[in-house]
Amino acid sequence: DKLLEDKDILLEGKEQEIERTRAEATREVRTLQEAWRIQPADLALEAFVAAGGEGRVYRGRWRRTIEVAIKLMRRDPNREEDWGFSNAEVKAMQRLRGSRLLHFYGVGDCVLLDPESVPGGGDDDAGPPALPGVRATREGEVRGVWDYVVVELMAGGSLAGLLRRKTRGAFPWRARLALLCDVAEGMAQMHAKRYIHRDLKP
Repeated sequence: DKLLEDKDILLEGKEQEIERTRAEATREVRTLQEAWRIQPADLALEAFVAAGGEGRVYRGRWRRTIEVAIKLMRRDPNREEDWGFSNAEVKAMQRLRGSRLLHFYGVGDCVLLDPESVPGGGDDDAGPPALPGVRATREGEVRGVWDYVVVELMAGGSLAGLLRRKTRGAFPWRARLALLCDVAEGMAQMHAKRYIHRDLKP
């Protein structure tokens, strides 16, 4: 009986130690994640770029000087595992660095404001349609929240756009092969980190 009691005490001590270690690791991860967080107040949307099944992409500025691409993904209130830092794409982008890969700046969440609610946004004489504004989410807010990823802006646009702009005669094979080599090098850099793109398209 004494032996069993000692084993129980030892086991309980180990369980408590594991819980303490887990709590410390969770705190460390959250601290590291906060270093990647970009606040909505530091972003300005400047132009709509594209929309897809997962969200929208805008050209914008970070801290008023750095030109960036901002990918917004509408948050599903029922899929917490896909929010912010839990998102698989965000986890991959945090770990990937390479000369042929987009530079990842950070991540955040916001609520998009209708252009009419942004000062000057409802003015019909202001030219092209106004862009939505962004505001910080409030504590506990879930509905209407968008997660965003801030990455390096590819000023030349997508490869598909480049291919559409180039005519057969104006796009020499040497340039085509250089582009293909760049794409292959980027994929190799991802594979070296044990990531597979799974959605490669021009």
